[in-house]
Amino acid sequence: MRTIIIGAGALVLGFGIGFVISGGCSGLSPMGMVRSLESRAASLTPGEDGAILATIEDETITRKTFDQQLSLFLTSNQRMSQEEIVKMKNNPRFLKQFLRQLVDNRILLKAMEKDPDFMNNPELLVFMNLSLSDALQKYYLYKKAGNISVDTNVSDADVEKAYNQLKADPRYAERLDRVPFDQLKTMLSQEIVKQRQMAEVQDLLNKVKAGFRHSVHDEIFGKTPHGTNDAPVMPGMK
Repeated sequence: MRTIIIGAGALVLGFGIGFVISGGCSGLSPMGMVRSLESRAASLTPGEDGAILATIEDETITRKTFDQQLSLFLTSNQRMSQEEIVKMKNNPRFLKQFLRQLVDNRILLKAMEKDPDFMNNPELLVFMNLSLSDALQKYYLYKKAGNISVDTNVSDADVEKAYNQLKADPRYAERLDRVPFDQLKTMLSQEIVKQRQMAEVQDLLNKVKAGFRHSVHDEIFGKTPHGTNDAPVMPGMK
């Protein structure tokens, strides 16, 4: 069995992309950036705006906006199968929760808009810059990796090899015996598939980086201590 991999998770692009679409205008408030984003997205998407699902003072959330954000949120979640996505799209409880979350986001943006501490705040601009860079990188990899697939079949030999590696690590050796084998096997299988996915994504990233001249001068931070262990931590076994 093979599966399409990589998702951007819950992509929070409102701040950053709204800022870019607006031309980076410093006069726009965070809410104005979101308005610009949604207006641009709506104009590029066929169909009517549909029903108004929520109002926040003079702002509205239309069915089109809701569907756009819901679709990206679900399809970019690599942990969900297509069947699960369909179920979520038809789950009234989840749809109501998602709509309420969009409303809460708008309210917070409006609160920021009225709070002088967030106007012309350099720290906020740095945060937006970091958020934008991270979100766009994830979205780019998500789209570019759409045709990448990995083998999700994990053999007993694969699990045994991973188990032996963990057993040799002092951080996990003592705890392994306290985890039921069936649970441990499931955890290891999931981690193996995840590592395969990350290897494919890293390979894609390396290919992208190879197309650009770049240099890193990290010697300014000093030497890396000997014996540094960068091994990944197994989920649920910290």
